[in-house]
Amino acid sequence: MADTKEYFYKNEYIVLLGKLKSNLISLETILRFCILKKEGDEKNFISPFKTEIGDIIKIDAFTNYDDLGKLIDKYNDYQLENEKIDKDKIVSIRDLFAHGRAFSSTEESPLVIVKYSKPNNGFVKMTHKEVLGVKWFNDAIMTIHDLAEKIAKKNKLTRNF
Repeated sequence: MADTKEYFYKNEYIVLLGKLKSNLISLETILRFCILKKEGDEKNFISPFKTEIGDIIKIDAFTNYDDLGKLIDKYNDYQLENEKIDKDKIVSIRDLFAHGRAFSSTEESPLVIVKYSKPNNGFVKMTHKEVLGVKWFNDAIMTIHDLAEKIAKKNKLTRNF
């Protein structure tokens, strides 16, 4: 039987998932502010604290509908080759939770998450499979967190925007 200390249930899973999600949101927000600065729209930025649901707001790097992959591409356009973000690594973590299927075979077994390709002639290919242990979550959380911190520091951003 697997070491249950390595795997987690209920509250631990929720906390780790929350940490991962909050770091992904932080990374996306930091990328948006960096692009906003690079595009010269920073002075026209309207804080969400000054707006209400239903307000009409000009589209900019903060308000547009770009997904994480597109944001990374735009950010990378402003970077030297050796400073570019590994888009595939970051987007695959995000996509795993957006499009994956998580399950376990028993209450005691670890959660496993799988992701499949788009269908092709009635078949799909399994593209990802991860055992969602504490180590996997902590590694993913730190990868995203460290990247967000590095980008924020390089671009002189604080988490208070």
